[in-house]
Amino acid sequence: ILLSTSRVYSIPPLASLPVEAHADAFRLSAAGPRPKGVGPAGIAEEFSTGAPVSLYGSTKLASEALALEYGETFDLPVFVNRCGVLAGAGQFGRADQGIFAYWLNAHLRRRPLKYIGFGGHGHQVRDCLHPRDLVPLLLKQFAAPKLAAADRLANIAGGARSAMSLRQLTTWCDAKFGAHTVSSDPAPRPFDLPWVVKRSPPMHSSTPNGSSSRRPSKLRFKFIVFYFIFMSAAASPFAPLTLFSVVIPARDEEESLPSTLAAIYETFAAEKIPHEIVVVDDGSKDRTWAVLQELRATIPTLCPTQNLGQHGFGRAVVWGLDQSKGDAVVIMMADASDAPTDAVKYWKLLGQGYDCAFGSRFVSGGKVVDYPRVKLFVNRLANFLVRIGFNIPLNDTTNAFKAYRRTVIDGCRPFLAPHFNLTVEIPLKAIARGYTFKITPISWYNRKFGEAKLKIKEMGSRYFFICAYVWLEKYFSRGDYRKNNKL
Repeated sequence: ILLSTSRVYSIPPLASLPVEAHADAFRLSAAGPRPKGVGPAGIAEEFSTGAPVSLYGSTKLASEALALEYGETFDLPVFVNRCGVLAGAGQFGRADQGIFAYWLNAHLRRRPLKYIGFGGHGHQVRDCLHPRDLVPLLLKQFAAPKLAAADRLANIAGGARSAMSLRQLTTWCDAKFGAHTVSSDPAPRPFDLPWVVKRSPPMHSSTPNGSSSRRPSKLRFKFIVFYFIFMSAAASPFAPLTLFSVVIPARDEEESLPSTLAAIYETFAAEKIPHEIVVVDDGSKDRTWAVLQELRATIPTLCPTQNLGQHGFGRAVVWGLDQSKGDAVVIMMADASDAPTDAVKYWKLLGQGYDCAFGSRFVSGGKVVDYPRVKLFVNRLANFLVRIGFNIPLNDTTNAFKAYRRTVIDGCRPFLAPHFNLTVEIPLKAIARGYTFKITPISWYNRKFGEAKLKIKEMGSRYFFICAYVWLEKYFSRGDYRKNNKL
């Protein structure tokens, strides 16, 4: 069984079909002659396959001839299915293969889209075929004997009922995912075609060729959308991100905050990242709270809050997570040790569909500046043990500077760590529970003002407790806490 393509049909007569714009799509015009094999129901098998058909089309056409010759030579049943645009769960190849799937995926991810040719209006039309409509036919063909030559080749397509223009597809996506700007390039390109809708013969119980008896419908089209929401490569996101919440715990950081917050705001504003900066005053005894109130005049996205409960780094972070409104969050330090440009990389990784964005200062491209030697030794030893114990590629788990989708934060609750050990609890839980992540190199700079709050002697046993807790979950909970667990 050869799955062929509509590209085997001759390009010049297809390009010159008489079409007119109607309801944001091209349709066959009643005026002007039509070549043989074209009617309101679509393009039939008798349409010309004369050159040019494109290099891709010529390879498919040659494959058809070879398959039919092979069947005659060795007395084998052969079927050639000239398929329309396949899109949906179960198709071959990439998740965004085919124009329908590509357009849906790009719209959902807010990636650039462009109407090309035909005035740049997006009126060009294609029909769509879902694998659920193709499989019943294939099953019949697998069980069929050798047929007469006339029954071995057929168009297998969605037909006129499943045809749609790019403009109509964009309108549909706008209603489902929110408006997305599509640019325009009116310049024509070689081999661009205005209307390609293939006619499929009806399915007869006695003939294992022709189209499926179940005509593709709007329900089929929804299956395609669900496929991309749930199965798109590298991703578990369900919608484009709308707000990036920066959560910063701060205790006695009056000197560090002005430059730290200004750098974050300026970087995010330049990148046009919608954001809020949630700074948590965790029981400061200096002017931290007063400084935050003053900075609101120059940093409009600043949202200071005071932790009114028990204090501690972990508790302050959780307080900030609870107060934040973004569908993505990044935890940063108040002492300017984390580079805002790295947070931008995190935002883009989450936008690509990853659940978590993890930075590492100790991979190629990473950098540390003025890192205390004793702390560096302890850091590398601790991270080595974590990496071995959990069998993970991340080699900088203890660093707090990481970003997550809101679904990850909610999926990892409740949080147990009240202090700096929260920096390992969140990423280890996220990994153990099956959330996707990407590691990227980042930079770290030692603080210029104040003193570090992390005390290694006080935190060692607390880090061990959290690691042991998550390790037990990973290896002994039988997946009870994993993402999308159905139990």
